[in-house]
Amino acid sequence: MTPQEKANELVNNFMEYSHTDFIPYKGGYQMDSQIENAKQCALIAVDEIIQEMNSVMLPNPFKQYWQEVKQQIEQL
Repeated sequence: MTPQEKANELVNNFMEYSHTDFIPYKGGYQMDSQIENAKQCALIAVDEIIQEMNSVMLPNPFKQYWQEVKQQIEQL
């Protein structure tokens, strides 16, 4: 799975657990702060993964992948 695909998956998973009101926009509906909340949760999860991997794996071959996932989440 690419970092972009993983970023989208994480944010979408956290959106399922966020409860906010809908607001209209450009012919459709967007959830008020649900996307931002989901992004923040996903960033926290990725930071935890990176931190845990740093503490148990030397060298960490997956750190670059998770850093890229984090960057993709920030760009969403």
